[in-house]
Amino acid sequence: MINLLWFQFGWWTLVLTASQGYDWLGFLVALILLGVHFQWLSANKKRDLIIFVASASLGISGDFLLIRLGVFNLPDPETFFPLWLTGLWLIFPLTLPYSLKPLLERTLLLPGLALAAGFSYYAGTYFGILITAEPIFQNLLIASGAWLVYLGSFRNLLNKL
Repeated sequence: MINLLWFQFGWWTLVLTASQGYDWLGFLVALILLGVHFQWLSANKKRDLIIFVASASLGISGDFLLIRLGVFNLPDPETFFPLWLTGLWLIFPLTLPYSLKPLLERTLLLPGLALAAGFSYYAGTYFGILITAEPIFQNLLIASGAWLVYLGSFRNLLNKL
């Protein structure tokens, strides 16, 4: 439960600070949460570090590709990759071996989880930090497909560790 609350605090902080133009503040909070996790919350630092590096790399690369392919657009087209989204990928992987593990173990839940994760990008559009290209529904389904790949990869990684 602590892990879930830890992530939700980070998620809201990153999204809300970005929506107010303070991306750096949300990113700083994400870095602090990362430190808190590894200092006090981690049950297995080595495993968590492996999961963190592999999953954050996959997520940032995948989302970068979605942005470059035009599935999503950024309010400032000059932005290489948004700081708030980087912050999310710094904290999200650390939910995998804790609060998300029971869900990832159930194969039949993966498509639903992927759909929910893909549609969570819509929240970014609501807060004005992400623009969903047209047609919106189609692009959210593409994001959900990417998340199905992410979640399958995350589950395989957890199983190997």
